[in-house]
Amino acid sequence: MEIVEILKSQNSYFKWRLERIEKIEKRFPEIFDVKNKKILDIGCGAEAPLSYYLSEKRGGVVYAGDINQEIVMSAKKFAKKAKISL
Repeated sequence: MEIVEILKSQNSYFKWRLERIEKIEKRFPEIFDVKNKKILDIGCGAEAPLSYYLSEKRGGVVYAGDINQEIVMSAKKFAKKAKISL
């Protein structure tokens, strides 16, 4: 399942995050030109939607992390469901 489909199907917070990312990309497309670039997402948050979006839709190589171990575990579960390496 594609990450954008997963995020859009989720409850309000993740859907809202994805919509915000898409709005920002429309306004500032140059910052989303990340194909084959390395990106560090510090404080990625639960399920790290921006990291996945930059990786899956824009071809970036994303390294995501968070100080909260529970959030990291949540992101790993989500990555497995979405068939994305983390």
